[in-house]
Amino acid sequence: MKNLKFLTLALVMATLAACGGEASIIDADDITATDDAVVSEETTADPYSDTVDQDADNDSATLLDGDFVVTGDVNWIGRKVLGEHEGTIDLSKGNLVFENGEIAGGSFDIDMSSITVTDLTGDDNQKLVGHLMSDDFFGVENYPTATFEITSAQTTDGSSYELTGDLTIKETTAEETLDVTVAENADGTLAATATMIIDRTIYDVRYGSGKFFDGLGDSTIDDEFELQIELTAEQV
Repeated sequence: MKNLKFLTLALVMATLAACGGEASIIDADDITATDDAVVSEETTADPYSDTVDQDADNDSATLLDGDFVVTGDVNWIGRKVLGEHEGTIDLSKGNLVFENGEIAGGSFDIDMSSITVTDLTGDDNQKLVGHLMSDDFFGVENYPTATFEITSAQTTDGSSYELTGDLTIKETTAEETLDVTVAENADGTLAATATMIIDRTIYDVRYGSGKFFDGLGDSTIDDEFELQIELTAEQV
């Protein structure tokens, strides 16, 4: 730095002498302060600027986007005056569509012929399965598939959703709401859990309904049944 001061003073004096002008007194400390300011400006940088940009890029890169194929298990619970029954039903195919990290659409097909009963065994099991597949309930021979198509999705945090969509059972379509929680697994797949409460009478499933039949007593079956759904989604 001392050499820099000396060279600077020498240069100024030589210039003034060559021009024949009057030399003004220049304080070496002023030069030092100026030089230090320049050096400070050149060498001082925001240590967080690159990090912030990288974090923004990483956040953008992790946003879910595109189509996801869905597989999973669907459990049903039906209740009546004297108890309840439960079982499973297969999801034959499904997909979820994400845009900007949030669910934007999707659809599910349910194989009605796959109905099982898990709380009964033997003849009682076969009898109830057969009854559920009959025209008293879901008429599986004529209506083998039920569908749900998402029409809107509401979320406040990107993980808990209220999905609204069109559910079709026995060729009757009505709007239903599905509460869904989504989490991302370490392998990049998604895990989703959902519940749906359905009024079966809307879909012409009226057997044992106190809304349509009198004097059923203890044989009355609740109009609503519940679906508990566990899904895995993998990006296509």
